[in-house]
Amino acid sequence: MALQSKTYSSSTTSNEYTLKLTITENSTSTANNTSNITYKLYMTSGGWNFDQYAVGWEIKLNNKVVSTMDRYDAPQISLGYNSSVIIVQGTTNVKHNSDGTLNMSISGKSFMAKDSYTPGDMSLSGSMRLTGITPPAPDKSSILGTLSNFDLESEFRFPFTSYSSDYYHKLILKVGSTTVKTVNSYLNNQSIRFTPEEILNAYQLMSSSTGTTVSVTLETYNDNDALVSPVSTKSCVATWIGTSQINVSGTYRRARPWVNINGTWKPCVAFYNIDGSYWRGE
Repeated sequence: MALQSKTYSSSTTSNEYTLKLTITENSTSTANNTSNITYKLYMTSGGWNFDQYAVGWEIKLNNKVVSTMDRYDAPQISLGYNSSVIIVQGTTNVKHNSDGTLNMSISGKSFMAKDSYTPGDMSLSGSMRLTGITPPAPDKSSILGTLSNFDLESEFRFPFTSYSSDYYHKLILKVGSTTVKTVNSYLNNQSIRFTPEEILNAYQLMSSSTGTTVSVTLETYNDNDALVSPVSTKSCVATWIGTSQINVSGTYRRARPWVNINGTWKPCVAFYNIDGSYWRGE
């Protein structure tokens, strides 16, 4: 849609006065998601006139007052036969919706003493669909697609789209409000593993024997080391299969070891002593 200009009118009074408001789109700003608007409120006459009357006004655009003055403080104006006079004019910026569209509501009023040859108070209203603005591309990187569930004790990765090669990223995994793993300078599709300590911490937070929901947040930092908002967050399920093997009917299966500490059973990570060195069980 091209930039536009429209004029809105009140009902004409019995003594042939009409209030009019012209709205003109001057430009749009993609960066600010705004339209620059000029407004002009004026009055036209027919076979009547008045001389040196104070006329106040109020103009609202998108339900926001952009200009107003009480008639007791307003300057005096005169209007001849079959003529027009400007009451007020100005320029303002109007914010669009987040998708770049805006059907802007419009309201104009004039305030004036009523005599046999003056119109008294007048008003008009309407709406104007402003020229659409294409929202700018996000300046943050985003996690790609739907995340696959992963095993806490195996290798996993989260691909993302990078907004700029000059930016760097931090990956944060949380169970509830508790952070269970942070990867600084995370690279796209980088392989990740939990440490034994991180696995145990995650185990303590799990409310289900099969797994728990993990929120995955990708923070983007620009070349000035400033966090770019909003961050990209998605969720998936982290499962726990076990760090040791048990023979079930001739077939070895992954199992979770538990240890009794002061009468309470807690999940643990299995380690084995092989030739004097401890190795995590798999």
